[in-house]
Amino acid sequence: MNTIPKPILLLGAYGHGNVGDDAFLAAAVRHFPENTPLFLNSSYDELLPKVTRGRVQTLATNSSSDFRKKVQVFRGVKHIVYCGGDLWVELHGNLRPRSALYKMLMMNLVARATGKRVYYLGCGVGDLHGYSLALARLSARLANVVILREPRSAKVLGLRNSVILPDLISSLDWPAKSVQHEARDPFTIGISILYHLPNPEQTFPQLLETLHDFVASLPENQFRIILFPMLVSPSDPKDDLWASRQLQLALEDVADVVISAARELEDVLAELENIDLMIGARLHANILAVMSGIPCLGIAYRPKVSSFFAANKLKDYCIDLARLTTQNLGELFWTMRDTYPRVITQVMEARSRNIEEGAGYQTFIQKHF
Repeated sequence: MNTIPKPILLLGAYGHGNVGDDAFLAAAVRHFPENTPLFLNSSYDELLPKVTRGRVQTLATNSSSDFRKKVQVFRGVKHIVYCGGDLWVELHGNLRPRSALYKMLMMNLVARATGKRVYYLGCGVGDLHGYSLALARLSARLANVVILREPRSAKVLGLRNSVILPDLISSLDWPAKSVQHEARDPFTIGISILYHLPNPEQTFPQLLETLHDFVASLPENQFRIILFPMLVSPSDPKDDLWASRQLQLALEDVADVVISAARELEDVLAELENIDLMIGARLHANILAVMSGIPCLGIAYRPKVSSFFAANKLKDYCIDLARLTTQNLGELFWTMRDTYPRVITQVMEARSRNIEEGAGYQTFIQKHF
């Protein structure tokens, strides 16, 4: 006897113009059966990736206009699924930095009290302590299954029975083999930065100065620079596009710098094929580079960035933001440039592991949904 599939509510930061979040959503939509109704929270529907159009129904995050619909959807769903990203975080710069933690805790309490099942797929935890960490741990323990994207998050949350798989992006439809990149002439460097660093009033200008001095030190006419804004948001005046423009202005005296116009995931992936190495502060600029077979040099502004490099046996290619200088950035870059074939091999090994292990998401979803 055929049964009508129960709707699924997908929760995350959707509709903000963030390529990383779009990739999570693309992976989730790919995995769930086509006849399963999918609902998701969305801030700006027009910013959702193309893959979701006609496949999902949205609930407004930025207003209460959908309140009745939200109640109806919640009553009808069987599964609450959080998809990807650092969901257990404090919102820095927000008047109520713990608001996301409170909302998640309340959602999980109500869901479990009404007989629903709660899942986390490929999520992580930020740099939490004290009361905030206690809220995060309680919300996580209310879930039926928690799949974390790296061992550090499992240790911080103190979950004994959590599953660890690579980032949810690893489960996208990546080809089993990727064409191995070879350095081209001129050598093309991608750079991904953001404004919302720890203590941004101080650290962002320092980052601009460091990158300026690094680019200025490169031999003339031997390198190209492409900037990759991963977050382009109508609600954030200092999104990654703004940050990239500040870097472009800072570099106008030393290099011809282009800002990528790619916004859809597939366009970003196509643009990545034009670079030889990514210098990434944004975690998912580094992840998408690795999954495209491209070396990356990480700037770890949060533990999640260094955790990704460590988990993928690439920790030698990551510098903590607090220790970043023009000298150590230049030294690491030239080490990677001079040993480029070896670095490519390491990246391709990491890519293969991610694809192999990321298949676990599909196996899990087929079993539980």
